[in-house]
Amino acid sequence: MEPVKIILSNKFKRSISTRAAIENLFKDLRAEEIIIDFSDIHFISSSAAHQIVTEVRVLEKKNIIVCLENMTIDINRMLELAKTDRKNIFTMTKMKHSVVRDERDLSKLLLDI
Repeated sequence: MEPVKIILSNKFKRSISTRAAIENLFKDLRAEEIIIDFSDIHFISSSAAHQIVTEVRVLEKKNIIVCLENMTIDINRMLELAKTDRKNIFTMTKMKHSVVRDERDLSKLLLDI
C-alpha cells in the first residue's frame, strides 16, 4: 500500500489554529504509512499541535507509521512542547500568608520556612 501524503498547505493557508481542523484532517484516514507535509505552514496553535500529537500517538498504537516533514523551527518547537503532558507543566502549591509585626514574627516566619 502506498503512503498517504497530506500536504497541509493544500488545506490551510499558512497557519493551523484549531483542534477541530486537525481532528477533521485525521478523520476516516486509512493507511499503513502517513506523511504529513508542513511546507508553507508558518504557524500552528498550541491546541492544534496538541491534537496532532494526540492523533499521531493513536495512529502509532495501531502500528501506522507517521512521518512529519518540512517543519519550520517554530512548528517543531510547538509540537515538542505539545508532547509534554499538560498536567505536569504547572505546579500549584498552597500559599501561607503571614503578618509580620515585629522581629519575633519575622523570626518565627523564617524558622517555619
